[in-house]
Amino acid sequence: MNSRDSSPVRGAKKNTASNVIIFIICVLIAFSLWVYVMLTESPDNEQIFHHLQVELTNTDVLAKNGLSIYGGYGNLIDVTLAGSRSVLSKLTNQDIIVTADTSNCTDSGRFDCVIKVDVPPGCKLVGKSQETVNVYVDDLLTKNVALTEQRENTNLPEGCSTGTIVFPVDHIQVEGPRATVSRIEKAKVVVDLANVTKTTEFLDVPIIFVDANDTKVESTYLEYTTKTVSFTVPVVKKVTVPLNVVFQQDYLSLDTCAVTLTPAEVTVTGEPDVIDRGSLIENIYIDEMTAFDKDKATKYGELSFTKDVTVGHVAGVTVSPAQVNLSAVANSRFKVRVINIPSTNVEGSGGTVNYEWVNVNNQWDNGSSVEIVLIGPVNVLRQIDVADVTLRYDMSPFSETSAGSTVSANAWVEIEPPFKDQVLALGSYTVSVKIADD
Repeated sequence: MNSRDSSPVRGAKKNTASNVIIFIICVLIAFSLWVYVMLTESPDNEQIFHHLQVELTNTDVLAKNGLSIYGGYGNLIDVTLAGSRSVLSKLTNQDIIVTADTSNCTDSGRFDCVIKVDVPPGCKLVGKSQETVNVYVDDLLTKNVALTEQRENTNLPEGCSTGTIVFPVDHIQVEGPRATVSRIEKAKVVVDLANVTKTTEFLDVPIIFVDANDTKVESTYLEYTTKTVSFTVPVVKKVTVPLNVVFQQDYLSLDTCAVTLTPAEVTVTGEPDVIDRGSLIENIYIDEMTAFDKDKATKYGELSFTKDVTVGHVAGVTVSPAQVNLSAVANSRFKVRVINIPSTNVEGSGGTVNYEWVNVNNQWDNGSSVEIVLIGPVNVLRQIDVADVTLRYDMSPFSETSAGSTVSANAWVEIEPPFKDQVLALGSYTVSVKIADD
């Protein structure tokens, strides 16, 4: 009896336990769904987006007014957005547009421009790290300034100096805000010569700008194309070199001819190693056969000449002055009156008619001798006698039509051996010959 009564009770207890378990499971599922919804789909989730760049807008309006923005670019801010987790998790910085309107910048100066954030769909703006950006506005000024140099720490060997530096450009064009560019007086290259002892090449030396007080002018807003230059610093050495005269034909020498050079020395400039090798200037060579003014030498007996000569030099150097004045007076001169005056070519022709001279009577209009001038070594001149000198004249140009007239015949000096190659006769000669009728 008791056994049958207890079975329903045990069944009821089992049902109650099962219901409790089911209830707990449902609660857990519901809680999980609630947590999921709250975490992913709740519009109140917030996320901070860092380092968003602020883009300046309406800058074209400033350009129309001759203004440019020189400060305000590159500002970064942080933005906080609210929205569902599923939406926020898909956003990147590129999806959020941050701008600042510059249309209120109507003059030169600094302005605070309000930052605006364009929020993507499904989000709202909670906050941003700053409300405005500071913008610097000024007139655009372009200026051309001279490129100059400043040499420092010169430490050259004795007698050396630096020459002229030739830059690839002589002016630099710079543009930027008027307040900055208007202060620039010139562009400058600083040339450090501390280790320069010979001609040296400098590469990519920076250009700087300075004001009237030589104070450096710097600004990130300056724009200029040529920022560096390459150039060569020439190093030269100057020496004074005396000039030397050499007579080519040995008719004269510095012992027998007084030579004056004006100036007597020249300045030679070149690379130090070239200068130090020496032998910089070539001799000045004088050809006695062509140097003297023959007409003056004959007429006045003056054995002298004056002329400009070019100073020869070795390659790689320059000479100053390049020309000097040379004057010379021959001390070893010798005048002789020549009595031996024979004619030559006595058989001549006149046109197409052959004519043989018969009983030609040569009569000197100015006497029976001619004075000539010889130059050469003194010891040779002292040995020459009038018998060693002949003045020969040429009658070949004349014909029978010249009979009864006085003609002028060209003449030349002949020196007998052994003196022929040791002395030089100066002057050009003519003789007057009276041709008698037969």
